[in-house]
Amino acid sequence: MLSARSISEARLYIELRSCGDCGGSWTAPLHRLNLIGGRPVAVDTVACFSCGRQERFEFLLPTEVETASGYGGADSSQIVDAGEFLWASDHYADLAFDRRDAATPQERAAVAELLKRSVNALEEVLKFVPGDADRVPLDDITSDRGRSLYGNNPDRFRAGHVEAELLNLCRLWDAYGVQEPRGAHPE
Repeated sequence: MLSARSISEARLYIELRSCGDCGGSWTAPLHRLNLIGGRPVAVDTVACFSCGRQERFEFLLPTEVETASGYGGADSSQIVDAGEFLWASDHYADLAFDRRDAATPQERAAVAELLKRSVNALEEVLKFVPGDADRVPLDDITSDRGRSLYGNNPDRFRAGHVEAELLNLCRLWDAYGVQEPRGAHPE
């Protein structure tokens, strides 16, 4: 069973995976919570949009959920690597940029939500930078997606680069009238 720091992290994990049969994407998960030995377990069942294959994911959750925004507490993820978080941040930002000229309040709220997800994912990348280093170590990036991003531009995994990107995203998010998450502005 996978260990997730939050339901948001579990959902991102599913979003980042594709169908093992055809490579298609998953439907929105049918979600329920169980208890195993007093610990909450998120059980998500999804189906492939393309071939209909069903998959079940189970995530052991912490007994005490931290109230911070984003995907988890102060520690880095055990199930999503820094490269996947960087890809997710890029993906959400691209979706927001495609819709940034939205006029209605609902459309602006949707753009703000995408920017929030982008910021939250990018904040997670910094959690993979060891205290004595200036970048995410390549050995800590285990996914094909993450290794591809690293291979294309390793500087994107430097703490200074991530912090600058984060600052730019927060400024854009501010432009949509949304309160920033705690810690979003690097010192």
